[in-house]
Amino acid sequence: MNVKLIPNNDLKEILKEYFEGREILYVIARENKMDAYKRAERLKKSTKSRVKPIVCTVTNHVYPSIRAAAKELHLDAGAISKVLHGKQESTKGHKFKYQ
Repeated sequence: MNVKLIPNNDLKEILKEYFEGREILYVIARENKMDAYKRAERLKKSTKSRVKPIVCTVTNHVYPSIRAAAKELHLDAGAISKVLHGKQESTKGHKFKYQ
């Protein structure tokens, strides 16, 4: 099957080409970038709704999320999650619970 390289300059969103009687759709780079952008926006929205504040029971400091606590305390976010879910007692001397 022959494949043609088609330049992206001023092309329509989708180009139709026919090879061996089969229709093949080419999506230009701009279309792919828009899809990636839309997926990223959906992920951001869904992530925000799942973020819960947590408390370090050793210091009684409240963190807005697991990621924030991990960054500030230089810990692994996965280890903090294990502590929160009861799979691990503590991580580097820190114990956590959901607020």
